Amino acid sequence: MNVSLDKLCILISEGTNVSIEDIKGKKRHKHIIEARQLLTYFAQEIYDIPQRVIADFLGCDRSTCSSSLKVINNKLDTDIAFVVRYKKLERFVSPPMGQPYSIDIHKNSTEVKKNLEVYQEVIKQL
Repeated sequence: MNVSLDKLCILISEGTNVSIEDIKGKKRHKHIIEARQLLTYFAQEIYDIPQRVIADFLGCDRSTCSSSLKVINNKLDTDIAFVVRYKKLERFVSPPMGQPYSIDIHKNSTEVKKNLEVYQEVIKQL
């Protein structure tokens, strides 16, 4: 499944209510930073877009992309409210059923494995 960063940015923008200009811009508001980090995460982890390409698209360094991935992974491991928001957005930006994509969100996360039942219950209530 190949998706352009432009299309992914549109989906993230619609899913987070953050404008495309803000996602690609330099504003440092928390919700805008989170949208940028989510764009980086989905582009890298779901669609295997190289960090260099993502960084060029966002006008930042590759190290910023790497940091974004760490932040999102940490939030997925520790913040249930974020996981709920993430799961809603994931359904919005992920490939259709049956389409392959490579992702293992919590590769070695014992914290998430311990809380998986809690997460599933929260998601069921949506």
